[in-house]
Order: sequence, then structure tokens, then C-alpha cells
Amino acid sequence: MTFDGTVYITGFLSYFTRKTSVNNKDCFVMRLNYKLDIVYLKSFGDSADYDEDCRSIQVTRNNDYIYIGG
Repeated sequence: MTFDGTVYITGFLSYFTRKTSVNNKDCFVMRLNYKLDIVYLKSFGDSADYDEDCRSIQVTRNNDYIYIGG
């Protein structure tokens, strides 16, 4: 949580692809205001058979973020 009550959340979305019959994962980053309304939501990943998996997030002083995953 930042000084103004903003909350950042990261994780992954899992979905099944019929074309390849594989479960894929994409990362997401979400920013919530102090009332827990969604201010920003972004997902990362591609349509290939890769799994993006975000595990940690660090907020910088200017409200940017760095996320860590695999």
C-alpha cells in the first residue's frame, strides 16, 4: 500500500486453450484506490504456449511499478 492508500496487486490468470489443449497463464497488474475501486488493470503475455507467472511487485517513488515473475 502506498502513502495515499493505493494498493497494487499482481498475479496470473490461468486459461485453457482449445487450439493447443494446454492451460496457459498470463501476468496481470492491478491498481486499486483507497476505496478499492480499480484504477488500472493490465495483463501481460502472448498467445504462444508460454506461461507468464508474476509473483511479486514493488512500487517506486513515482507510483510506477516493477513486477517479478517467470
